[in-house]
Amino acid sequence: MIRPIFYFILILTLISCKPVAVTDDYYGQPHPDTVPVVFAPDVISVKGRLEHGISFTPDTKEMAFGVLHKDYSGHIQYAKKIANTWTAPSLFEPLASEMVFLPYFTPDGKNLLYAQGNSVTNDSYRTNLYALEKVNGAWKKPTKLKLQYIQKAVRLTLV
Repeated sequence: MIRPIFYFILILTLISCKPVAVTDDYYGQPHPDTVPVVFAPDVISVKGRLEHGISFTPDTKEMAFGVLHKDYSGHIQYAKKIANTWTAPSLFEPLASEMVFLPYFTPDGKNLLYAQGNSVTNDSYRTNLYALEKVNGAWKKPTKLKLQYIQKAVRLTLV
C-alpha cells in the first residue's frame, strides 16, 4: 500500500516541477554557446582593439577584461551591475597605473587574479601573477602569487 502512494507522490512531484530559468546576465549578451559571436560589439569588443580574458564573478554582477595595446602594454577594464543595470566598462582604478593583463575572478568571486608585466630591460619584460582581494566592497593591495601556487595550479589543469 505504501509503495503505490510513494510512486503517486513521486509522479505528482515530477509533473509539478518547472524548469529553472537561467538568471545569469553576461552584460546583456546571449548565453555562451558553441558558435562564437562578437561579444557586446562597440562596447566591449571595439574595432581595432584587442580585448582578452573576459571574466565574470559567479553571481555575474561584476565583469573584468583585458585590453592589449599596440605597444604591448595593457590595462584592465571593469564594469559592475548596479540596480540590474550594467555600468559602462572603464579603467580598473586599483590597477590604473600598471601594465596588467588577463584578469580572472576566482570561483568564489572574492579575488581578481591577473598578470603584470615589469620591464627588465628596454626590450624585455618579466611577468608575475597577482591576486587582488575584495573585502567589504573595497579592493585591497595586490599580493604577488608565489611560484608554488602557480606550479600547483598548472599541474591541476594539466591532469
